[in-house]
Amino acid sequence: MNTRDIVRHLALKIGKTQVETRKLLAACIAELKQILDEGQSFTVPELGTFRIRTRAARIAYSPRHRQKMQFPPKRIVTFRPGAALKRRVNATGGERES
Repeated sequence: MNTRDIVRHLALKIGKTQVETRKLLAACIAELKQILDEGQSFTVPELGTFRIRTRAARIAYSPRHRQKMQFPPKRIVTFRPGAALKRRVNATGGERES
């Protein structure tokens, strides 16, 4: 499923046009990005929690260059699924789409 599919399904559910729904979805995503940019976390009930965390600097071996390389610290987005989402996913028998 991609953004176009989500917009189409949401537009049918809420009775709005796809253009209006796309604007609403874009505004929601922009707001969530802003929250993460500020270093805050946010929780979507029944879905889970998105957080920013800092990955420590590290030294790793590069097989391509055959030498150790220094990687600086960086910020990453993490997602922790909520209990309701875990239950729903596990209730389907754990089957995966391919």
